[in-house]
Amino acid sequence: MKRLFKLILLFFCLLFSSFHIAHAIQDTINLLDKNNNDVTSANAWDNITIKVVNSAAEIYTANVTSTADPNGITVYLTGSSGTYTGWFITSEATSSSDEHIIQVTDGSTVTVTADMDGDGNAGTDTLTYDNDPDNIRTYRTVQSNPYNETQTSYFSVGQTVYVYVFAGKNGAQQMNVKSNADTTGISVTLTESSTYPGWYEGNFSTSTSSSNDAQDILKVFSNDTITITSDVEGDDATDATKTITVLDQAYLLDSDGENLTKINAWDNVTVKIYNPSMNRDTTAIENGTVIINSTNDATGISLTVIETGANTGIFEATFQAAEVSSSQSNKWINASDGATVYVWADIDGNGVYATDSVDYDVNPDEVIVRRGSASGTIADYVNSDDEIFVEVYATANMGTGSVTINSTTDPTGTTITVTEDSTYKGKYLGSFNISSTTVAGSSIHAENGDTINIISDIDNNDASDTIKTIYLDSARPTIYSHTPANNVYVQSSQNRTIEVTLHDNIKTASTITLHWRFGSDSWNSGEMSIKPGSSQGTTTVYTKTINESSASSGSSISFYVTGYDNAGNSIIGGGNKSSPLCIYYLDDTAPSITIKSPTSGQDIGATFTLNITWSPTYSPNITEAYYEITNGSDTIKNKTIDLSDSNCGNTSCIIEDIKATDWPLGSLNLTVYAKDTAGNVGSKTVAIDSVADARLTRALTIIPSDRTINNTGTDKFYIKFYLSVKGDYIRVKMTDLKYGSHTIDIDNITIMTYTDYQNKQRTYDVKNDFDETQEVYEIKDNIESTKYAKETTVTIEVSVPADVPPGNYTSTYTIGVYT
Repeated sequence: MKRLFKLILLFFCLLFSSFHIAHAIQDTINLLDKNNNDVTSANAWDNITIKVVNSAAEIYTANVTSTADPNGITVYLTGSSGTYTGWFITSEATSSSDEHIIQVTDGSTVTVTADMDGDGNAGTDTLTYDNDPDNIRTYRTVQSNPYNETQTSYFSVGQTVYVYVFAGKNGAQQMNVKSNADTTGISVTLTESSTYPGWYEGNFSTSTSSSNDAQDILKVFSNDTITITSDVEGDDATDATKTITVLDQAYLLDSDGENLTKINAWDNVTVKIYNPSMNRDTTAIENGTVIINSTNDATGISLTVIETGANTGIFEATFQAAEVSSSQSNKWINASDGATVYVWADIDGNGVYATDSVDYDVNPDEVIVRRGSASGTIADYVNSDDEIFVEVYATANMGTGSVTINSTTDPTGTTITVTEDSTYKGKYLGSFNISSTTVAGSSIHAENGDTINIISDIDNNDASDTIKTIYLDSARPTIYSHTPANNVYVQSSQNRTIEVTLHDNIKTASTITLHWRFGSDSWNSGEMSIKPGSSQGTTTVYTKTINESSASSGSSISFYVTGYDNAGNSIIGGGNKSSPLCIYYLDDTAPSITIKSPTSGQDIGATFTLNITWSPTYSPNITEAYYEITNGSDTIKNKTIDLSDSNCGNTSCIIEDIKATDWPLGSLNLTVYAKDTAGNVGSKTVAIDSVADARLTRALTIIPSDRTINNTGTDKFYIKFYLSVKGDYIRVKMTDLKYGSHTIDIDNITIMTYTDYQNKQRTYDVKNDFDETQEVYEIKDNIESTKYAKETTVTIEVSVPADVPPGNYTSTYTIGVYT
C-alpha cells in the first residue's frame, strides 16, 4: 500500500570514501629456479619457486594455471615482511594442488597470479613449458622420484651410471652413450615411470676391456669422457647432451677450496680425492691412503684421507711442505725452492692412479700478521693497543732477517728483526707495537685510519719485495639504527627479523651477537648475519630472525647486541641486560568496539548519527577506522573515519548527520572497523532498517520574493523545494488558494516540474482534484535496479487567473516520498 512517509527535514551530506583502509598495492611476482634465478621456461618435473612481494598481504595464496589446465591449482604462500614464497611443478600429469603439480603440454603457457591484499590489483608472471630438448641427469644410485637436482658427474670404472631423462610422455625410449674409447657407443633402453609421466630411467656400466651393447656396458679409457644423447620424442632440432667423467680424481687445494698452482713454506695444502668405488659402505665414513712426494723426496709419505661424510665418495686430508725432513707423523714433505710436490691416489686399489701437483716457491716471501700474540688471530685490521706479530715464510736456514715497517703518518718507518723458528725452518717471527712516536726496531708511529705496510725479502733475491698491508682502526663501531624501534607495538611473528645498522670509520663488526628475551624470561643469544644486499663496510646492516610464538600478547621483548670489529674494538651503544638497546611489545588482541547509536533494528532515514566507543587492548592508540554499510554480500558504502576530528578520540567517536539517502530500503548491516597500533583490526556489526525519508537541503524559495502578483491573468508564482529524497516516488499534496470566502481552484492552473535521475526535466499538469494524491515520475529506476536516490529541485508553478479578488491568499503544501 502506498503511504505518505515523512515531512521535509534539513539534511547534511557527507562524502564517500574508498573501501579499504590500506592503499592499493600491486603484487610483484617472480618465477625462480633452484638458484633463485628468473626463469621463462620449464621442462618436465621442474620445481619452480613463486616469489611474491606485497607489503599489505592478507591472502596467502597464488593461482597457477596453464593453457592445458585453465582451472589450475592453488598454491599456499609462506613468509614475512612483505615477501612470500611457494612452489609448483610442471608436468604432463593431471594437475594436483596437494602435490603442487600443474598439468602442461609442450608449448603450454603457465600463468601465476596473486592478489595478496585483495584489492583487485593482481600481479602476474608467466613461463613456457618446453620439453625440447630433453633434460638429462646422472646419479650413482637409483632415484625414487624426479625431484633430486643434486647430480653426479664423475664415476669410477665399473660403477653403474643411473640416467634419468625428462621429456614428453609416451615417447620413443632410447638414448645413446659413447666414450673416447668407443666413439660408436651403445644404445640404452629408457623406461617411462608409471607414477611420473615424462620421466625416464636407464642405466649402464663401464669397463676398460670392451663394450657390450646387449648388457649395457661401455668401454672407457682412463680419464675418459662419456657423452649421453637423448631425444625421446624424436622431434628436437638438436639432441640433448650430457657429459660425465670416468676415473678417480685428485686435487691439491688451498684453505678456500681453490686449485693451487704454487705453495710457500708451511702452507696448509688440502688433498681432495673423488673415488666413488671406495664408497663401499653407504652408511659409514670410510678412509684410504694416498702418497705425497716431491722432486726432493721421491719416496714421500703416506697420507690417510677420510671420507667427508657417509656415502659421499669424497676423501680429504691436509699436509705441509717445507725445507725440513719429510715426516709421516707430522704430515710434512721435504721440498726446496723450485721443487714440485705430487699426490698419487689409488685408494680403491684398481691400479689406476689419479694425480695432481703443485710448485713449491718461496720467492717472494709470504707475510702473515697476527693480533695480540704469536698464536693470535690472523688480522688485516689492528688497533693501537695491540702488539703486532709478524710471520714471514721464505727461504730456510737464513737465521734472521730484516723487515721494514712504515705507515701513512710515518712513510719512512723503521725496521724490525725476524728470527727463524728452530723447528719450522723457513718460518721467521718478529713483532712491533703502535705508538705516538717511531722507535727503531720496536714500534711505528701511526694514527687511527692509517695504512701500515710490512715489507719483506729475507734472502734479498726476490724480483720484488712482498708488501703486506694492514689497517689501524682504533675507533669502536656504533649503533646507527635498529628495527623494530623502541616502544612499538607489533603482532607476534614466528619469523621476526631484528635488524641493526652499525657504523665504523674503516670496517664494521666482523661478528655481532643478538641477545633477546620475552618479558622477564631468560636471555637467548644468536649470531647475526649480514643482510642480503648489504656488505661489510663503514655502514653494515645485520639481521637475525627470532620466533615470538612462545610470548604472550601484551608482553615485552627486549634485545641488545654485542660484538667486535675486525680490529677487536667492541660495539658502542649496543645496550646490555640492565639497559637493553630496544624494548618493543606484542599485541595480538583486536580492539573492542561498542556501537551506541544506531541501535539494533533502528530506523535510518535520510541522515543518522554514529556514536562509537572503542578501546585498544595493549596498543596505545586506534590508528585507523572506517564503517561499512552492507546489504547481504553487496557493499553499499565504505567510509574512512577521520580520527583527527574533534569528536573522535582514542576511546570514542561521534559522527553526526551521516547521509543515508543513497541506501536501498530494507534491512541492512552497519559494521565499524578499528585498527590499533600493532595492526589488529576489531569489528562490530548492528542490523538497521533503511526507511524512506525526504529532507530539505536548503530553504525553499518563493518567486516573486515579495509574494505579490497581479490578477491580469498573465502572472505566475513559483515555489521551489530543494530536496534530498530516499524512496521510490515523490508525493505532494496542495490545497486550493483561499482568501476569506474567496477560493482559487488550482486545477488546470498548476504545473509541477523536477529533474529525474537521468537529469531529464519532467513536467506534470494538475488537471484533477488535487486534494487527491498526485503521483509523479518514479525517481528510482526499477527496471535497471539503480540503487541511488536523487538530489533534486521540485518546482510548483501556479498561474493566477484574471480578475480574482485581490487579497492575501494562502495554501498548504505537503511534500515527501513513499514506497
